[in-house]
Amino acid sequence: MKNLLLGLIFAITISGCAKLPENPAISFGKKCTVDETGNVVYSTVWIYNKESGLEASKEACKELIATARAGLKVGVRLTDTSSLAQCYNSYNFYAVNDGSRKVRKAYNLKGKGN
Repeated sequence: MKNLLLGLIFAITISGCAKLPENPAISFGKKCTVDETGNVVYSTVWIYNKESGLEASKEACKELIATARAGLKVGVRLTDTSSLAQCYNSYNFYAVNDGSRKVRKAYNLKGKGN
C-alpha cells in the first residue's frame, strides 16, 4: 500500500513537468528518435499524440546507424556514441548488408537487442 501511494504521488508530481499532447497515448519499450534540434532522444516510456503517431522507432535507429556508416566512409568519427549504443541495446541489428556490423565494430559497441 505504501508503494502504491508513493507511486501515485510520484506520477502526479512528474505529470506536472511534462507538456501533454491533445490526444495523449502511451507506449512502452526502448525507442529512439531525433528531435527538431538534431539531438537523439531515447526512452522506454513515450507519451505522444495519437493523431500524429509516435516518431520514435527502429527506423530512426536505422537512420542513425546509416549516418554513422556514411561518416566512417569519409573518415568522420563520432565522439559521443551513447545514442548508437542505445540503438544497439534496444534493437537487434545483425543483418549482413545493412552496414550495422561495420559501425558496431568501428565503435566497439556491444548490443543486446530485443
